Amino acid sequence: MGQLCFCENEAKQDSIFCGKMCENDARRFFMCLSKDIDENAIAKGFWEKDGFEERCIKLALIHSEISEALEALRHDYPKSSTIQFGNFEEELADAMIRIMDLAYKCKLDLFGAVLAKHTYNKTRPFKHGGKKC
Repeated sequence: MGQLCFCENEAKQDSIFCGKMCENDARRFFMCLSKDIDENAIAKGFWEKDGFEERCIKLALIHSEISEALEALRHDYPKSSTIQFGNFEEELADAMIRIMDLAYKCKLDLFGAVLAKHTYNKTRPFKHGGKKC
């Protein structure tokens, strides 16, 4: 598997990033984007209250975005009418936006969790020991 670093540093290390500064920059960008997403959701009225039930609803809405992505893929929907990407990309983006918003609201380190889980997954066997898909 190739490196995920996008910087110009040629001294790549045996990690996801070529150096600590890249990881810190990526983490900072991710957190700033998550904060901006959350502030926009609040401004647009999507967080009128916060609590267990509201967070459960947000989780269900993430599921609905994934379902919409499945339908876009199944029916090979063309480009989105609102952004310059395919409908499948738009629905996946919607899901990511909702995930990042919920994680930010819950004060979760989603960036760290994704890196840790990805690192762990690299150690797992092919198809994780016999899964069909």
